[in-house]
Amino acid sequence: RQHDTYTPNFDGHEAYAFTIFETGALPTSNVYQFYHPPLNAAVQAAFMHFTQSLFGGLSRLYPQGEAFLSLFTYGKPNYIDETRWFLYSSCQILALLYSFIACVVSLKILKLFNFPEPTKILLAAFVILFPRGIQFSGMLNNDALAFTLALCALYFALKWQKEGKKLTDILLCGLFVGLGMSAKISIATVCLPIAGVFIVAFIETLRKKENALSVPKSLLQYGLFLLVCAPVGLWFQVYAKIRFDQAFGHVFSNLNHKLYTGDHSFFSRFILCFDLSEYFGTLWC
Repeated sequence: RQHDTYTPNFDGHEAYAFTIFETGALPTSNVYQFYHPPLNAAVQAAFMHFTQSLFGGLSRLYPQGEAFLSLFTYGKPNYIDETRWFLYSSCQILALLYSFIACVVSLKILKLFNFPEPTKILLAAFVILFPRGIQFSGMLNNDALAFTLALCALYFALKWQKEGKKLTDILLCGLFVGLGMSAKISIATVCLPIAGVFIVAFIETLRKKENALSVPKSLLQYGLFLLVCAPVGLWFQVYAKIRFDQAFGHVFSNLNHKLYTGDHSFFSRFILCFDLSEYFGTLWC
């Protein structure tokens, strides 16, 4: 629960998006949250331009339109003006959209498996009501978009395996992996389950199972997957290395010490899953 969106130093996720919104270019440094790939910030900047145009039109239609901004000042830090706060807050619409798409894609993944109907309903409820998904629906950093794109990549990998190994499915899988990495580089971890899908498919190829691809076709499709995924997902890492000498896989490491969980036992972290002191102490981290 580290707060990395608004900062007085103008270097959080909001500043990233607002820099692109105002200049049409990437930030000139990689400080704090500027080290991330820019897809989320770029989409937010485009949406803020849309919001600005829409609000400008409504303000001309309604004489009291300018007072509309005052409805959205709750929680506004004193170092951000009303207009900037309003424009970036409008991006919560995007966050909600991402969470909705994540739910739909998760259900499409479930439909690819032959679960009994009661099991499918139980799993669907678990996916839709999962607390982290609800949090994502209001978060403005890059997590919600990256998570949604990763789910899309996983869906097309499974669809490719289960529905005829069509070239379009594996290319879409590669595209969504790349886009996910362009939102947050750690989304590369989705390649682990996708690699598992590819390994199973290649074993079927070697065993010459029915509907399996030939070895040349398998290698060609895997090669095309990389050809799509690598440039889309890694271009910013190359850019940041050249521009800022940023190490590949760099992650901002000066984290809030209150996020440390090493003093909790395995049972507390993975079985009990909550800390009583957090329920009777402060609301904050």
